[in-house]
Amino acid sequence: MDGHPRIEGQRQYIERRGEELLERVPFMDDAELRWTVRLFRDCLPLAEQQQMLQDYSEYLELHQMRQVVEGFIPRYTEYALEALQVKGPTPGTSLRDLTEEELQSMSATEKWSLLAADSSALSADQLRRELARLFLCLSFDLFHDPGLGEAAVEFSAYLDLLERLGGMPEAAIE
Repeated sequence: MDGHPRIEGQRQYIERRGEELLERVPFMDDAELRWTVRLFRDCLPLAEQQQMLQDYSEYLELHQMRQVVEGFIPRYTEYALEALQVKGPTPGTSLRDLTEEELQSMSATEKWSLLAADSSALSADQLRRELARLFLCLSFDLFHDPGLGEAAVEFSAYLDLLERLGGMPEAAIE
């Protein structure tokens, strides 16, 4: 991974974030724990979500939720670092070159213009997430806001849209 300046700062950030979150978990309330899991879950393919979060529910008791999140953060951090290593040698100029976290932190404007250039660059699951985020763009400003991806996970409407889009065939999504 060394030698790819685009990636080195992100690697350090992911490692530091994981350490800081683990230190804070014992002090997090249920809302912060839920948001943390939602944020990272949104960066995971469905199979990894099910594997890493099989013991998680937003309805767990606070002490149980903390215990599950303490186990989840290191697994997610490792996943994010591996994804970064895979994408490291790429130029970072197309959607295929970007990690899920990078996609989450881009504005819809950037993503959809890159998608127009390469319509097969995203998987059906990634397209479902982007469509759900797009439905939340009720104003022109949100379409250009790079924070929408992270903010969307807080809204049950986003999660409901994802669930409904998850039942649609891939051909319809594409």
